[in-house]
Amino acid sequence: MSGSGSLEQMVLNGVFSTRFRLELINLLFSSCTFC
Repeated sequence: MSGSGSLEQMVLNGVFSTRFRLELINLLFSSCTFC
């Protein structure tokens, strides 16, 4: 029961972490246009 729950949590965490990283890189590049 709790196994599938933890698996879903792991997948969600992975998706959110990757998306957060992409947005962070986007922010850095957009704010550093004159580098």
